Amino acid sequence: MSLVYVNSCGDHYATANIAQRWSTVTGVPLVVVGAGRRAGNAIQFPSTAQKLEQTVPALATYVVGIAFKLNLLLVCDLLIFKEGATDHVIIRITPTGAIEVLRGDLTQLGITSAGLVFPGFYNYLEVLCTVDGAVGVVTVNMNNTNLLSLTALDTDNAGAVPEINAIEINGSTGVLTFDDVYILDTTGAAPQNGILGDTRIESLVPVADGAVQNFPIIEPVSPITHFDKVDDLTPDDAVTFVSSEDAADIDTYDMETLSDPGGSSAIFGVQQLVYARKDKVTAKSLRPIARVGVTNYQGAINPLDTLFDYYVEMWQQDPDTAADWTETGVNTAEWGAEVA
Repeated sequence: MSLVYVNSCGDHYATANIAQRWSTVTGVPLVVVGAGRRAGNAIQFPSTAQKLEQTVPALATYVVGIAFKLNLLLVCDLLIFKEGATDHVIIRITPTGAIEVLRGDLTQLGITSAGLVFPGFYNYLEVLCTVDGAVGVVTVNMNNTNLLSLTALDTDNAGAVPEINAIEINGSTGVLTFDDVYILDTTGAAPQNGILGDTRIESLVPVADGAVQNFPIIEPVSPITHFDKVDDLTPDDAVTFVSSEDAADIDTYDMETLSDPGGSSAIFGVQQLVYARKDKVTAKSLRPIARVGVTNYQGAINPLDTLFDYYVEMWQQDPDTAADWTETGVNTAEWGAEVA
């Protein structure tokens, strides 16, 4: 595995869904706003009281990319690489527009020159962090330019192993708005095992029925197409939906096309989200489906809760070719779910 998590930060989900897309949400209000990059949405933290945390498998090294904008240049501990409650490495934006790297005990490990971050403008920050008591590494890139390459560091703030098992994003009194987040480890093959460069997370919804529709239409019963029951720009929960309890039933859908008409952009992976619940007392499960060509490729089995939630499958490569996705591959694939 390399690509662990991506988030479009409000494209096709609303403020009410933030907690479903992140492991832990602290403080209110966190809001989805229409102030993202490239006319999309973003998430905004009005003050320092808000935090988002995403848990990740415990490893020594992670890479995080995030687009961020501060209305005012005040202290913002934008990213924290954590082990449980222990803060190992903090990436801080300073009031002078510098980027500072701190160990969790606030020992400075490195700092850029001032004047690199301007208020009111998006920057794309990428950080590679290795936690170790002697050979820790922190690499900081912004807008595809390397700013810091720190090696032979003590980045272990008294962790048990040490390791990273959570990434935290923090607000600021300068009002933080952020977008297009990715998290990856370095265990797999290039290019998804290192800093990717300024990255866009594009969110797509169904626009037509696919080749397989086994799920009965529950609400509303008219029209008889399936895709319009699951194409909400933000989830409407039990207002429109399809449903089945029969094992091996599959529904697939054609999706919106990617917005790169020339096909020149690299595609690092596809994260599939299935928004679902069960309404039975007995155990029920589903698995995401990627239909490429005429083959249905199965994702992992997910036991369902009685409350709506997102069930996630990461397709880093095209399962039909075992190679990186092409724009044509993404645009011609169908996506859906199977009753497991």
